[in-house]
Amino acid sequence: MCFPEQVPLFPFTIDLAAAGRVKQRILEAHLAPGTLRNYRSNWLSFERWCAAVGARSLPATPALLIDHAAWCIAEGLRLETVHMRVKAANWMHRERGLPAPSDESVRYFLGNAARDLAERPQGKQALTPAQLRAMAPAFRARGQLIDIRDCAMVLLCFAGGWRRSELVALDFGDVKWLDQGLTLWLGKSKTDQTGRGRLVGICRGERAVTCPLRGLDAWLARRGREPGPLFLPMRGLGLGKGRLHSDGVRRAVLRGLRLIGEETGRFGAHSLRAGMITASIEAGATETSVMLRTGLRSYQTLRRYVRPATIFRSDPLAGVL
Repeated sequence: MCFPEQVPLFPFTIDLAAAGRVKQRILEAHLAPGTLRNYRSNWLSFERWCAAVGARSLPATPALLIDHAAWCIAEGLRLETVHMRVKAANWMHRERGLPAPSDESVRYFLGNAARDLAERPQGKQALTPAQLRAMAPAFRARGQLIDIRDCAMVLLCFAGGWRRSELVALDFGDVKWLDQGLTLWLGKSKTDQTGRGRLVGICRGERAVTCPLRGLDAWLARRGREPGPLFLPMRGLGLGKGRLHSDGVRRAVLRGLRLIGEETGRFGAHSLRAGMITASIEAGATETSVMLRTGLRSYQTLRRYVRPATIFRSDPLAGVL
């Protein structure tokens, strides 16, 4: 039997470089992109500190982690940042096939540090409905394309109580209009890394000025109804291409606050999520309904917002003083 001298095993070219990129992306898929950036940034800080003190960052020892944690605290960094440095070191060691350096001695030190520092949580200040009612007309009064987009983002993000990354992940096809309002389909998120997704309904607002549906309609009248990301970046005075970066939500909140003469120091994109949860609890909404809207999966996390929202609801000295 006669065989051809050259018979290709596959009738196509094998791109091993592309396969390598896919492999790396899948290996990193267990972490949200924001978490991955955070780990890399904190690992770089730890690596630079090790170089400055003449220590090896890989492999690191538990004693070295404790020394770095003590230095961070002495420099005035918050304990939350110190925990992130430790997590980043553990992550990098696992990535390199090394055992994580954090052990019981590191956990013991961090536990003592928490008791010694007794730090108060420093979350973003919740945006109030009154501030929202002032911001929306201030955006509309300017009337520029960026103002119409930012107004729609702020109203929709407040109504959904979503994270900024979830809002900018929306595509036009994720929005469906119904008689009662609209539905939003959220795919993969921080608490849903496998992308099972969830459907959220947004009702029409009782006030035209803060109705999220009116705000979104005004934006789509300028954006158009073509497929693609729901919120687009700006290029000059017109629309750019691609998906808006999540930091655009933070900038929209701060721009709106400046328009109404508010200080911006304690506010950020999370102020919308915090504001929605706080306002909902103050209005008497059930914890379950708030969790279904926002995607919160822990009552303990929800109660961080509930407590400040309800501290004046019941006065044991009513009518006494």
